[in-house]
Amino acid sequence: MSSMNPGPFNRAGPGPSSSHPWQLPRLLTWTAPFPSWADICSNVCEALQNFFSLACGLAGSSRIQVLSVYVAQNQLECILPFVEVKGNFPRLQACVNELRNLPREERIRPGGECLKLAVQDGLRQFKQYSRQALVCGSVTGSTVEITVLTHQPGKRIMNELERGLRDINVDNLRRVQIIEISKGEAQEPDDDEEWSPLLMEQTDSPASLTLGSVLDLQMVGNEVVGLEMFFKSWLQDQGADREHLHLFLPAATAADPAALPGAADTPVCLKCDIQERMLSPSLLGGPASGPGRKTGGGEDLQASYQITAHPGAPLYRLHVIRALRSKGVCESVLYGLPLILRPTGCWQLDWDELEQNQHRFHALCHALLKRGWLLLAESQFRFPGSGLRDPSLGSFYVILPSNSFSLLVKAVASRELLLPCPLPALPDGPEATALGDVESALDRLLVEPTYNPLQAVTHLYRHLRRKLTKSPRSRSLARRGELQSSEQAPPAQPKRARATVVAPIKTSTVSSSLPGPPPGPKPSSEPPLFSEEDEEFLLGM
Repeated sequence: MSSMNPGPFNRAGPGPSSSHPWQLPRLLTWTAPFPSWADICSNVCEALQNFFSLACGLAGSSRIQVLSVYVAQNQLECILPFVEVKGNFPRLQACVNELRNLPREERIRPGGECLKLAVQDGLRQFKQYSRQALVCGSVTGSTVEITVLTHQPGKRIMNELERGLRDINVDNLRRVQIIEISKGEAQEPDDDEEWSPLLMEQTDSPASLTLGSVLDLQMVGNEVVGLEMFFKSWLQDQGADREHLHLFLPAATAADPAALPGAADTPVCLKCDIQERMLSPSLLGGPASGPGRKTGGGEDLQASYQITAHPGAPLYRLHVIRALRSKGVCESVLYGLPLILRPTGCWQLDWDELEQNQHRFHALCHALLKRGWLLLAESQFRFPGSGLRDPSLGSFYVILPSNSFSLLVKAVASRELLLPCPLPALPDGPEATALGDVESALDRLLVEPTYNPLQAVTHLYRHLRRKLTKSPRSRSLARRGELQSSEQAPPAQPKRARATVVAPIKTSTVSSSLPGPPPGPKPSSEPPLFSEEDEEFLLGM
């Protein structure tokens, strides 16, 4: 394969680190007045419970660091303070049970002030948590992302936040994402809905521009799969601080008549972001070492044969060395999980470079489809401490086009990895009786045009919940929660418990302009860890 070697090109950038989270700290706020909450409660709680079981059950470094949950209805409640997600499944399960037990029949006023206070208090609690984490030596982000789940018109919620949060300090706020849970499937926001004119009328206000730049509206259908997919997006690396991969196409030569002036010997570089298509089943068990934690030479060697979407991964460089026909690769020599390539959205690139990169990516997708080609690309990995004469370790990838604005990358085996596998040609004319039996059996199958993975259920979430609730840490937290709940709950008039808040919610500093003091949070105590349904399931298992 030496003839394919385009020259030394190594990965650049910092190595992957298992100590850094995949995502920012998150604050989840619910604002769903009656009867909206009754319409969405079951689907939202089931989707959230499935997500928690998956996020806590993944091996390796935590993909979501810390989470807090608020409820903003007729009064403000913090039912889960900022806690680390990994290793805290009992507390997260108790939070879901609290959401299930929220009132569904009492008349609740949709108060914009309460939502504003939830955001303000969440930012205050995050600053306090960050200071405590810094003292303890924990790693935490400097900004938080707030997600508001609502069944009300999303643009109205955004309008309220624009007005209510115009004067607050948003230095620690990365983004406010308003998720409008629509009736049925997700729809685009209605253009006829009332929209806030603040950004158009007050363009001279820096505070208004700053707040408008962090507000985002998204529609999600009121069904479990759609809500589950939204929560799963938190497990993906969505950072735009840098591009993930550079794809180099062959450079033009001076004799090429199509070469532009000054473009000779300069390869065409496409800057791409990497997106995972699925979670690796290998992450559902095994040791808790992170993707970049090096425990021996074997893991160093394995890292050279795979591209990952981990945010701490290096900048990958792939050089295209061959073009292949669309049916020129045997499926048996492809390995590993496929990855999606998209044109980068890195904010550090200037607008002209981003636009040119988008055009080139579009042109490549179009040309590959038109020609019926695949691309064979090579990457080389140089180990730390290797000498100049030591050869780099190479790996090969196939890049496939699609009808979407993306490319698919699959690792392909090299000579060193290939095992002998005789593949005799298929004989003509099978035996008539056997052919009839097989065709009769095949005729009884239901034929569908495509495979829909959303319809293939393996009961993984239930298995993960069972595994997480039977861990020693979970049993210890469960016993402690039951003891505290029995000590704090009044015997005569039992009330729904609340999660312990890191610090009491103070509203006096943010409510001076209100006509009256808003109602404070309900008294807090440790919540029951599992609902009756979950306890019956665990006993039955």
